[in-house]
Amino acid sequence: MSENIEYIVDDKGNKVKAIISLGLLSKMTRKKNLKSKGLTKDKIKKYSGSIKLIADPVKYQRSLRNEWE
Repeated sequence: MSENIEYIVDDKGNKVKAIISLGLLSKMTRKKNLKSKGLTKDKIKKYSGSIKLIADPVKYQRSLRNEWE
């Protein structure tokens, strides 16, 4: 897949539109969404993981939420 950008110009040679591949558009959108939230892959990885529970997961979740009240 090519990530070249093709430009459409007016009769004076000014760029008025651009044609980009869907792959490049997808990459640009992903990066924009992460940057707009101030997130990076490293910051996101910090919150990933899992826990092993002995208790019922729903009861555990409710007990954590009850701490908020």
